[in-house]
Amino acid sequence: MSSSDLPTIRQVLARVHLQLIVFAVLLAATSVTLSGGLVIHNYARRNLDLMARTLAYTIAPSVAFGDQRAVVDGIAMVAGVGEVQQVEVLDRAGRILVRWQNPRPAGPAWLMGASSWLLWPRSTVVPMAQDGNPIGEVRITGNSEGLLRFGLAGLIIALSSLALAMIAAGLLARRLQSHVIGPLEHVAEVAQAIHTQRSYDQRVQEVGVAEIDRFRHHFNALIEEWKGWQSLRRRDGSDCEP
Repeated sequence: MSSSDLPTIRQVLARVHLQLIVFAVLLAATSVTLSGGLVIHNYARRNLDLMARTLAYTIAPSVAFGDQRAVVDGIAMVAGVGEVQQVEVLDRAGRILVRWQNPRPAGPAWLMGASSWLLWPRSTVVPMAQDGNPIGEVRITGNSEGLLRFGLAGLIIALSSLALAMIAAGLLARRLQSHVIGPLEHVAEVAQAIHTQRSYDQRVQEVGVAEIDRFRHHFNALIEEWKGWQSLRRRDGSDCEP
């Protein structure tokens, strides 16, 4: 492999920094989104249980008297303002009296179906009673609109943070160029000048970075030693001439 095919120090450092930044941003975004999603899901589950109990209490008299219109109105009044996908009212024999679907579209049908199947695998079931006698039950299935909005917001924040992190990585690469890579390139230029032009008077300048300055000190000392050795060699050569 030729030297032109090898990556530069700047490319290596930039790649490492970018990988670290991407990993850190994705880890933070994933952990925050998952933990927040779990909290919201638990809250939605409790809210759905409370809504089911309220609905059962509200429509129980209408179910007892067989007034389906009043049952539908009661469902729409209670469940129409919440994140409810479907409500089923069953009689004591298990027959469906009313099935109510949320008329408000929450998103694409395939997405809502898949997310609801994943997040709400079971309906919330609450029994209904009138004067202490069981008359049926209410089954409520929640939708995942709120969780999807939260996940979308988390994705947007993660992408924005990633973009800002990449900008920060670019600024860091510039600082590396001026504080680390530039001095190392200067060392290479001095070494090349000594090798090709025999310019032993050149020295590497101090840059204010401990490791590079230590390397600069030993490199300049090596040049000085090599210069003295070359002077001694020329002097010995001139002494041997007749």
